[in-house]
Formats: sequence, structure tokens, C-alpha cells
Amino acid sequence: MQVREVDERDATWESLDVDYRVVVVSDGGLRHMTYDLTGGTAADAESWARANSTHGRFALAAKVTRSKGEVGLIWLTPPPETLSGS
Repeated sequence: MQVREVDERDATWESLDVDYRVVVVSDGGLRHMTYDLTGGTAADAESWARANSTHGRFALAAKVTRSKGEVGLIWLTPPPETLSGS
């Protein structure tokens, strides 16, 4: 991981209205259950994911919906395809 100081004014947009998507991984990475979480913080979403996952195996993303209804994900943890195995 690399760290560098930046000017916080370089961001061109931000949003306080963020939803989250949690992918719970089980059965050796073969089974995924996907949930959308609204009305909470990233810490709330992570806490819910930990409480509802098998052996702490989950992926957490910020869910962004564009004006045309297109959904995109920004992974806050490694994505689910990296969670195979035990």
C-alpha cells in the first residue's frame, strides 16, 4: 500500500446518500447470497456483514446508481471472486 498526502479539494463530487451491497460467501466460495443495505453507514454495513456471514467471509461495496438507473459497485473489501476456498 502506498500513502501520499493530497489536496482534498481535488474531488469533483461527493454523496451523503450511499447504499451498500454485501455478498456473503459460503460453501467453499461456491455459493453467494447478495444483499442491498440502505440507511446506514459503512461501519453499520460491515457489522451486519460480519454478523450474517459464514466464518466472516463477505465482500462489501458502496453501491452507486447513476441517473439512468445503472448500478455500479465500488469494492470496499476484496470482491467476492477472491474469497474462494476456506
